[in-house]
Formats: sequence, C-alpha cells, structure tokens
Amino acid sequence: MIKTYFHDVTIEDTPAQFPGTVLLDPPASESHPWPEPIRASDLCCKPAPEVVALIGGILAVGGIAILSGPSKGRKTFTALDVAVSVASGADWLGLKTLRGNVLYLNFELSESTMHRRLESICRARGVEAPADLLIWNLRGRTVDAIGLGRRIADLKLTSKIALIVLDPLYKIAANSGAEENSNDGQARLLSALEGIARETGSALLILHHFAKGNASDKNAIDRGSGAGALARAPDAVMTLTEHEDDEVMVLEAALRDFAPMAPVALRWTFPVWTADGSVDTAKLKKKGGKPTTRPASDLLAKLTEGMSNVEWLAASGWSKTTYREKRDALTSAGTVEFRGGCYYEKTP
Repeated sequence: MIKTYFHDVTIEDTPAQFPGTVLLDPPASESHPWPEPIRASDLCCKPAPEVVALIGGILAVGGIAILSGPSKGRKTFTALDVAVSVASGADWLGLKTLRGNVLYLNFELSESTMHRRLESICRARGVEAPADLLIWNLRGRTVDAIGLGRRIADLKLTSKIALIVLDPLYKIAANSGAEENSNDGQARLLSALEGIARETGSALLILHHFAKGNASDKNAIDRGSGAGALARAPDAVMTLTEHEDDEVMVLEAALRDFAPMAPVALRWTFPVWTADGSVDTAKLKKKGGKPTTRPASDLLAKLTEGMSNVEWLAASGWSKTTYREKRDALTSAGTVEFRGGCYYEKTP
C-alpha cells in the first residue's frame, strides 16, 4: 500500500480497481433532496445571487467547462497551467483567478511525464509547486463516473475543492457506458459529472478532443468530437484551434454565465501559452495546412540523446504537423534513428 500526502490529505492507493460498470440511472433518493419550486414573484423580489468567477470572464464557481482541441494539441499543458494558476491565485493568460484547492485527475500521462510537465510549468510561471494542487495519477485504472464520485467523496479533505480537472473525458466515458456519439449516453455521463460538482461544490474543467477533419470549417462550439450534448451541457465550451502560424493556436469560448469573449491568439513558448494581440485570429489553419519553411536542421538542434516522441515534440515548440514532417525527413535521411522508444542522432 502506498500513501501519498498532500497538505492535510491522505490517499491510500490500493490494488483494487474501480468497477467498469455501465452508467446507471441516478438513485431515486439522492443525498441532497430536490429544492422546492419557487414563485417568480418571490424569486425576483430579492437581488439575484452574484456570479462569482473562478477564472475571470470564463468559468464561474461551481460551473462546468469543456476544453477541446486537436490530438496532441497541448490540452494537458493548458489545463495544468490553469490548475497551477487557480491553486496559487495567479492570473491565467491575463485573467484573474479565485484561489482555491484543485484536484487534477490524470488518466492519460505517466507519473513521470506529469511530474516533468508540472515542474516546467511552475518554473515558467515563476511559482513554487502549489501545496493546494492535488495530482491524482490514475493512468491504468478502470474508472467510471459513479465510482469516481464515490472515490472523491471518500477523500479525507478538510477544505473544499474549488476546481476538479478531468483529463481526458474519453477515458471515463467508455467505462461509464457512454458511447461518444450518443446524445443520451453523453447527457447521462455529464449529469453524473455534474452531480460530482454539486456534491463537492467544485467547478469542473473537462478535457476533450476534436472530431476528425478540418476544424476551421466548423463553428467553435461544434469542433469537439461526438454528441451535441457535449456542446450544449457545459457552461463554458473552450476550444484551441490551429492557426496558420505553427506556433499559434486560437482560444475561443462560448459562455453561459459571462459576456461573449473575443477569440484570443496564443503563442507557444514551451511549456506555456502567452496571449499575442498582434495575430489575426481569423487566419485558422485550413485543410492541408500551409507549407512550412522551417528546416529540419532546426528540429535536429532540439534533439538531445534519448528523447521520446512526446519530449522531442514539446522541445521543438512546433505544431505536431510540422514536427512530424521534419522528424520523418530526418529519419528517412538516416540522420536520426529510433530505438528503444527514443530518438537518437546518428553519429558518423
């Protein structure tokens, strides 16, 4: 048994697996009974409750957000940056955050990769690794939505969680019996996740992937893969879409609780994004992309001995399309070889 200590939290990691059951109907009797209906005259006779922003102008306290982007589109880097910002009370991309505890559910990355990414982001942002950020490494665990809710409820927390990050959605959807293109299945899954948010009083940030094809041909809210419920249910639908400039992506957000937000160009400087107001956000990358003039030698210069594919891509700071093109050119020319899961520069 391994015990991990986080502030005043103790988690016991046992060999037992979460049951991979089909998502069931909510129980007839919930821990919190339904509220009584209220007359409009009674509702409106007092001031409306203030909408408190957890992330300024995007996500409210207790709200639900989905962040979608292309495969290997740095969604985890982005979400970790959000988590560090909220846990330390720092601005995120110039937006104020409300400081609070963050629980990051990592279903995809190895613990080693998560460790390196988190350290690099904290270093880039000039902050210490926040004591109020709890990383739950669950790669290889079979987790369904109901089991997840129970496990979170079992955590011995003495203070409220402000934000739960679920990275990524597909890892829990399949185990919950929610087929990606099924509106019914995804709506039931999202209801279960909303129940976790309600029980904990936390906001949720859920990571999702784009559908295949050219994202720029679709409205931002429709770029996520699968059922339309994934676009309709959240309070904030955020997308990271590729720009003509390989080092830029465009952040767009469809919002329920806040005023409309103009698209923001984000320039990548490993391991974080920086808002760049000089970029035309309308110039999204089209199908087939734009020919790159970057020489393969620039990518070779970023290669240190024994880099994995993910590490080399991150070190390049390029889009995955440009990176793959130049990586393949280097391997085809015999300049670089792949062995034991890593890339090495060949020596004469």
